Amino acid sequence: MTTAEEETFYVLDGRTVRQADEDAHTAFWSREDPGRVGLDFAGEVEISTVFLPRPAVETLLGRPLLFETSLFGPTGFIGVVGRYATWSEASAGHRRIDEELRGGKAH
Repeated sequence: MTTAEEETFYVLDGRTVRQADEDAHTAFWSREDPGRVGLDFAGEVEISTVFLPRPAVETLLGRPLLFETSLFGPTGFIGVVGRYATWSEASAGHRRIDEELRGGKAH
C-alpha cells in the first residue's frame, strides 16, 4: 500500500516547482539532465545541486524540500550539505557552499 506522500509527483516548469500527474512526471524525468541547478568543483570535491523527483524531507512549515546539494570526492559520495524548497534557495545555497569550500573566494 502506498501513502499519499509517495503518490505526489513534482516537476520543474522553468525554475518553478509544480505538482504533476504520473505521466507528466515520467515525461519530465525522461529529458536529459532535467533538474541540474549547479555543478562546480573545489579542488577534488564536486558540488552538485539538483532537483529531486520527490521531497527528501519536509520543513516545519510543510514545504517539500525538492532540491539537494551533495558533495562527492575522489572516492565517491561525501554527504548531503543542503536541502531547499525552491530553485532560488538551491542556487543561493549552492553558491554559498562553493564559496565556503574555496575559502570564501568566488570563482
